[in-house]
Amino acid sequence: MNVMEKFLQSEVNSQELYDDLFNFIISFHVRNGEFEGNEYIVKKMDRLNFIIFPEYTQSDGEREFKEVNPTDSLFVFINKTGLLV
Repeated sequence: MNVMEKFLQSEVNSQELYDDLFNFIISFHVRNGEFEGNEYIVKKMDRLNFIIFPEYTQSDGEREFKEVNPTDSLFVFINKTGLLV
């Protein structure tokens, strides 16, 4: 299963989660930031660039991020027509 399939299966499993994620992505009021899902983080770099990567939690509850690895992370660019690249 590739990163996008894992992400969609984990994070977009209800209409409410889909709506929250969609609003975060399209919002012009959110210039950059993070959307914390169930297992993945969507980092909004700017209006058109995003990084999707898994979140790891240590046993003490602290968040931990492994180095960004191309095999388990996804870089997303949305061009002017709104298509994912």
